[in-house]
Order: sequence, then structure tokens, then C-alpha cells
Amino acid sequence: MSVRNVWYMLALVALTMLPLAGCSGSTSTAQTTGKGVQLTVGGNVDTSKASGKTVTLAAGDANSVTVYDAQNGTALGTTAIDTNGKFSGLTFTLPSAKTILVFKAIVPQGVFRSIVPLDLSVPPAAGITASNAINIAISQESTNIATTVSAMLGLTGVLGDTGVTLPTGKTYADVAQQVVDNGGQVLAYNTTGLELKGSVASASLLPARDASTLSFADLNNMKFDAKIISAFIPGKNPIVNFQVTDKATGKGISGLKTFGLHIAKLVPETNGSSSYWVNYLDRGITLPAPLAFATTADKKQVTGTIGKPVADPGKTLVASNAVGIDFTKNPIGSVLIPGYTVIDKGDGSYTATFYSDVTSNTNAPYDASATTRIGVTVTTVAAPGVTATFPTDPATGSVNANIAANNRLAVVYDFVPATGAMLSDSTGKQLFARNLVPTEACNGCHTNIASILGHTARPNLLLCDICHTNSNTSGEAEMVTFIHRIHAGKNLPVAVVAENVANPTKLVPRPAVLVPYGTFAFPQDMRNCTVCHQGTEAAAWKTKPSKKNCGSCHNNVDFATHQGGQTDDKNCAACHGEGKMKDTVANHATDYSTPNNPQTPAGLVNFKYDLKTVAVDASNVATITFRILSDGGTGAAMAPVTLTAAGGLTGFTGGPSFLFAYSKTATNQSFSSSADYNNAGLKAAQPKSVALTAIATAGTLGTPDANGYYTATVSAAASGLTTGAKMRTVALQGYFTQVSPASGRHTISVVKTVTGDTARRVVIDAGKCGACHEVFEGHGGNRNIGKDTVGEAVCTLCHVPNLSSSGKGTNASATTFPASMTATEQALLTADGFTLLDPTTYPEETNNFKDMIHGIHAGSSRTTPLKFVRDRGSVVLYFSAASFKFPAVLKNCEACHVGDTGSGNSFKYAAYKSVPSNAQVTTDLTSDGTVLTLTNNVTAVSAARTSLPNAQDLVTTPFTASCVSCHDLATSKMHMKQNGGQIKVLRSAAVPANEACVTCHGVTGTASIYISHRF
Repeated sequence: MSVRNVWYMLALVALTMLPLAGCSGSTSTAQTTGKGVQLTVGGNVDTSKASGKTVTLAAGDANSVTVYDAQNGTALGTTAIDTNGKFSGLTFTLPSAKTILVFKAIVPQGVFRSIVPLDLSVPPAAGITASNAINIAISQESTNIATTVSAMLGLTGVLGDTGVTLPTGKTYADVAQQVVDNGGQVLAYNTTGLELKGSVASASLLPARDASTLSFADLNNMKFDAKIISAFIPGKNPIVNFQVTDKATGKGISGLKTFGLHIAKLVPETNGSSSYWVNYLDRGITLPAPLAFATTADKKQVTGTIGKPVADPGKTLVASNAVGIDFTKNPIGSVLIPGYTVIDKGDGSYTATFYSDVTSNTNAPYDASATTRIGVTVTTVAAPGVTATFPTDPATGSVNANIAANNRLAVVYDFVPATGAMLSDSTGKQLFARNLVPTEACNGCHTNIASILGHTARPNLLLCDICHTNSNTSGEAEMVTFIHRIHAGKNLPVAVVAENVANPTKLVPRPAVLVPYGTFAFPQDMRNCTVCHQGTEAAAWKTKPSKKNCGSCHNNVDFATHQGGQTDDKNCAACHGEGKMKDTVANHATDYSTPNNPQTPAGLVNFKYDLKTVAVDASNVATITFRILSDGGTGAAMAPVTLTAAGGLTGFTGGPSFLFAYSKTATNQSFSSSADYNNAGLKAAQPKSVALTAIATAGTLGTPDANGYYTATVSAAASGLTTGAKMRTVALQGYFTQVSPASGRHTISVVKTVTGDTARRVVIDAGKCGACHEVFEGHGGNRNIGKDTVGEAVCTLCHVPNLSSSGKGTNASATTFPASMTATEQALLTADGFTLLDPTTYPEETNNFKDMIHGIHAGSSRTTPLKFVRDRGSVVLYFSAASFKFPAVLKNCEACHVGDTGSGNSFKYAAYKSVPSNAQVTTDLTSDGTVLTLTNNVTAVSAARTSLPNAQDLVTTPFTASCVSCHDLATSKMHMKQNGGQIKVLRSAAVPANEACVTCHGVTGTASIYISHRF
């Protein structure tokens, strides 16, 4: 067995001479007697690698090695260790052919031991007459194995201690199996002599990678995996067996020293109230030895280091938090999270033994029959108390021992201590208790909760659950209330600043500064509970209503005066259960059917659009084959609708329309082909649309075929399609308005490229927009994208590179502000330093899709948040992204962009291989050169937007535009300019080909976009 030094190491090398086939050799130091086999052992003690810790040695113990019979605790023999670290003459007689031996060495550096099962019951093959040397290593590792095996046997001490022997009923086989399972070995005959045998490593995990060899790149890029194999509480100290592997190869990661360990029990639901977790470690567990630390006068804050009991170097205590350990409630000598011992089996397998006595916490009474959750976190390759050379970040030169946040691990295991049984279903499949919201549901919007939320060591919601409980010591952040209030945010009926500061039921009330509730905006309909509730017990949100579960969002309800006066939760389901008069599901139905929340209020009809083909003839007449499907308001399968002759639908007003986009070379914007639409010749580069109900004046509408498809034609004059137009594309957008019940029936827009034309590149995955937004309803619900979007997003047809905001053309004067701007926006515009009565000072920015979306999502992370005024005629809008906070990892481009396909669409590939020769510059300000005044701004801005593209427009080159929309620091802009980028220069002076960004930031560059944006 290899020796892996953790903190201390002592090696005992024994030359063991045993008789073979029952015969004693004349030179052997072993002989057979009437009482058994007598052994004489010699060796040496190597203390060169010991840590220098000192212990108090009793008389006669100093520098000695003793071997014990674990069955009865009898000392079989003792010998001294001389000043040179050598010993000899340790003679003892084996009491039986199968014996559990405990070697215990006491030196100034500490007490170390090794449990060695010895099996001489099966003699070697006939004819073998020689003995062989056996090396038995005693180290901190073997001591950890001895401690763990003793705990697994249900002992309160460690074998080798006074009075600690094998429990009644435990056999040689029981102990030998535990020793092997925890990384030790058995001494027995083989075909040539004696050898140490045991399965100390799993072949499937070998060869393992030692954590000490991991580079900085490994810590950032390697995807780790872990799983808990088993867990036990045989006595007072929990024990957990787990594996850590390289996810790509399935091979083990050995040599890890630091882990986070967690344990809690589940209290079952009662009287209508939900089940909840109680953390065994949260309230503090008294330790058997005094701790060395100092506290503030109020006894609520640790001011010094929390030490460990000097009498036992194998038990390291780790303070969970230097602030908030209230020693007025927990006596001196207690700590929230004590230490642990770890056995590293060399193949990526580990056994950790909690030092916590979970049966002693009176604040969380131990229940062996309760469902119990053990958690393990893996976040670093550092070793406690050991100075080592760790990987260095080549960019900063800083030393780093931590695994990148998005690669950290947190795994849990649910079991019942009384039986040791894993929580599982009838087929044996592993289950997790209270699995209401899976981590994947959180990551759908947050990318990786370990990367963007607190406690980066805990990337698993099942682990979050067992600390964020109603028994939390600090009186804050109970999971249900905490998460509901954060996500309800600005939608909370009653504003809540933070958790209760002085809740007397909590151990350590803290200042209410944890989360400023009410400042966040949920990016979709708040009633969509199922966007989060997707676990195996997801139905609980609708089947188990309670005051806490519901009141955390509906915090304006006074349950004392609520219907009937509700003092507890037992009657909630009587009214709010499924099928009841105030059915939770019915009251959380969203206005529009979505993948996560398909149910809509009774009678409302849902639609789906289908564009089959689009063709354009030589006269630029478009022929469109399409159909519209409906569920009839019953939730039934979608079926084609029958339109009226005028293109309408009985029972509805309004209806969808066709939207036409294209690219075409123009004065001041010449190209042979374009990567983007520019809608040249149209005011503000905005595409034309033709409503179905106006089709009679713009073209024709035929009758449906057998599958419900209609054929419509649209004239060139109506569509805006002209000779020379390329990349011609049509969208079906807009919606019907239902008469009864009265409701606009917003529908996902669909996009189709004209047959034979090159389609616009697909850069973003609109389905990923749906991860946060479910359905994003743009422009009053006329243009919608979401989880159901396939292919190109409709947004790109209007938000083209030639589009900038129009606020400078607002009709206002030195005495009259824009009446159609809300009072709130007027105040915000003024507060941001703009002159309300002078539209020529209003901020103008590009509304090109990539720049605008980057700027919106970067929000307050930018030096200067995106701000602009848009004049819609009927309403003037001031937009500011200053209050926006991206809920995910901002530099994770693939949160929105298509994945790593290598097909030419991914942000990782074509977009950054080179500056596309046909990419269009971004228009930041539209101008024909006219100086704007309060007397000419309306007509001048309108004229410039009509003559677009203009030589005097201010533009930004394509590659730079993508980057500066997030990276807007002055130093970043200077870097871009130094490498050929141009920011807000005259269109006539822009030279996109001069951008040299790809040299460093291309796929093969030293600072590729992919590498620079990893997290």
C-alpha cells in the first residue's frame, strides 16, 4: 500500500519471518510454540516527515511500538525505539491463525496506528520453505483508516486505545472487510510466501490523476464528476464513501485533501405543513476538548484562530464562520462545523469521517430512523495546514489552488441511518427527498448557480436545501421564503426590505442586509411556477398549499383574517387543492400557453403559426404557403383554422401579418453580399408588413388545401421587395384578439427564407432566450420568441445594423416636454443628466440586435449603461439598462448564442475566425449632416432616417461593435482602436477590413474569445 502523507507520517518497516507449511527454519526469528506462532519483529521509525506536533507522553510510552490483539485489547508485545529511530526484539505470539493486530507507535510527533488483519489459516503450497520480508506502513493515513474502521464497528474510541476492543458479534471477517473497504490490506500467504492483500483501488478508476499535478488550465477547464457510494452513522460520527473523477475519462482524481461535509435530517410534513430539513451541524456541537480562540465582548464574534485539541493531531476543527457563532447560546468549547478525517484510497475513492458527534446536538435531536442527507463538496486542491506550490495563473502570476467555480462539485446522498438503506424507488433507482426544484432548472436561467450566487462551493440545490432551513442559526434565508421573495422581487404585493432582523426563534439574528427584496424583476410571468418546480416532487406546488409556501409571494394575505381564519395549514388544500374552488393550478394559469405552463384560463384560444414555403417571382411578387393552428380553447391538439374570405377569424378581431426583410446594396453601403439585413430604401431600415386582413388590397388569399395550408400572394409594392434584393425573408407575426373572453392571443412568430436565397446566419438560439423569458413578447406581443422558436428569431428582421433610436426627433420644445412620456421616465431622464425640454440632447444609440441585446444584458455591469430615447409617435420611451442585473454568467456567450457546433454558426467559430467581409457596420447615430435645433429636429431626423444610409451617420466597425457593447471601459475602447477598430466614426470613413482583432481573439489566437470568456 502506498504511503500518502496528509499531515504526519511514520513508517514502521517490519521484517517478518514466518514458518512455511508449519515448519520453522533454523535462521528464522519465528517459531511455532504450543500457544501458537511466535513472531519477532524489527524495524525503524522514520520521523523526518512528521509535522513536529508534540503530545504528552506517559512514562514508558515515549518512543515505543506496541502490538495489540484487537479481540480483547491484550498487549502482545512492546519494544523501544532508539535514538536512531530503530527498534528490534518486538516478540509476540499470535493467539490464533486469524488475528486482528493493532500496531500503535508513540513518538514525540504523535500517536499513530495501523490495523493489520493477519490470516495464516491457509498455508502456502507444498515445497515453499523460505520466508519473505513484509513492509507495514504506519502513517497518518493508516491512522485515519484505523479511526474509520473503529467507527464503522460502532466503537466510541479507536482500536488500540485502553478498553477499546472488537464489539460483541463482530468477527475477523467483519473487520478485515472494513479494513480493505477503507484502503487497508490483509497479511496472508500467497503461493510464494507472505503478502499484503486487499482491493485498495478500483481498476475502472485507474490510472488516477493526482490532484497535485493539476495545472491552472486543468483547474479551469477540466470537468470533474463525483458521486457518493454509501453513507453510515454506525455510532456517533457519520461516515461517507465517495468518488471524484475526471468526467471526460471516468478515471479517478486522487490526492484531494479538502472537502466540505454536510448532514441534515428531514422532518416529515404534518398537518398540511411541508416537510423541512434540520441541519445537525448548524447549531453547534460541543467538543470534548477546549478550543483556543478569543471572542468579542458580546461573545458573538471570534477574534482569533479556532484551534484544535492538542491531544489528538488527527482531528482538525474548521470554523464555519468567524462571525455569527453566538457563544451566549453555544458554550465555549463548541463550533458550528468541526473537522473530519479522510482516507485517500489512491484511485479517486475517499472515505471521510465527520468529527461531529451528531447525536449530541440538543438543538437538532438525532433520529436514526429519519431520512438523512449527507453532502460533499469539492472545490480545491489545497491541503489544510500544508504549504505547497500550487498552479500559477499565467495571466496574473497569482497562485491558485481552487477549481473554477463552474467545475466545482456538490453531491448528496439520502439514506436512513438505522438501516443504512439508500433512498430509492421500487426498482432501486436512487431518489432524493424534497426534490422540488432541480439544479438544472436554476441553471436554465443562472447558467451555473456556483458561478453567480453566494457560496460558490455549493453548486447543487439539493445541498442548498439543507442549510437554508427554518432552523438556520442566523434567522435568515429559509429556502422557500428566500427564493420566492427574491424572484417575486418588484412583483411582491408588499415591499419587503429583508428577512426579520430580530426573530427570537433564531439563534443568531443578523442585520437585515442579506438580500434587498423587491429590487429584482422576474423575466417572465410570475405565475409560471413550473419553470422552477421540475423535480420528482414538482407537483407539491399545486397539491400542497400552505401559509409559508404561498404567503412568501402573496405576502399581502393576512391568514388570521383569511377565509375561515387559518391558524395552521391543515385546511389549505380544501380550497386550493386540485379541482377545488380556488384551484392553485387554475389561479396560476398564464395568459399564453408555454412549454412549462401549458394551461391558460378557461376558454382562451392558443395559436401556432406555420410558414411552409415562400417564393418570389421575377416581378417580385411573393407567394407564401402558410397555415394557422388552434387548440380551440380546450387545450386539445392543435388543428388548422379556417379563415374568413377577408383573412380574419370568426370570434376574433385583428390578426397576424407578414413581415418582409432583405439586404440590398445602396449608396454609402455597397456590397456584393451581406451578412445582415439592411432593408435599404425603407425609412429607418424598417421592413414593411402586410396584415392578413388587408391581403385583399395587397395581393390575394386562396382557399386551404387538405392540410389547412393557405396560399397568399403579396405585391412588390406592398412587401417592399425590389430587384436586386437578396437574403429575402418573411415572418408571420402579430396576433388575433379574442372577443370573448377578451384577450390578445400572443403567438410565437415564425420566419422563412425565400426559396433559393441564402438564409441569414443563425447566431443566437432563440430557445435559449426562453430559458429565462419562457416567451419574450416584443412590441406589445406582436413579435415573440421563446422555447418554441425554431431557427431564426424574428427580432433580426427589424433590428438591423442601419437602425438607431429615434428620440432626437421627438416633438417637444423649450416649454413643452413630450406629453406621451410617462412621469417616471421623465424624472429618470432628467436624473440621468439629459434636458427634458431639449430632445436634441436625448441619448441616441444603435438598435442593431447584437449591440442592443449585449448592452441590455450587460446592464449595470457596463461603465456607462445603455440608454436611449425612442419616439414611437403615440408614446415616447426613455430606456435605461442601468438597473438591469444579468442573472447568469455575463461572459458565458453560449447562454444566448448557438452551441459549440463547429458548423459556422457558433460564437466560438465563424463569428471570430475573421472579420466577415460582408458584415455591416453598426449605425450609432443617424444623420444627414444637418445640425439639429429645437425648430428643425422633427423634420431633420425624419429626413435623415428616410435617406439612410447616410455618409454622415456615425458608425462602429462590426467586430468592435460586438465587443464594445459590453466592454465599454475607456481602456478597452483604446485597445480596440489601436488594433483597427473604429467607434462612432463617419460612415464615409469606416474601414471594417482594418480590424485586426482576429489576430489575438480568433479561434486559434492566444486570447481567443472562447478562452477569454471561460468562467
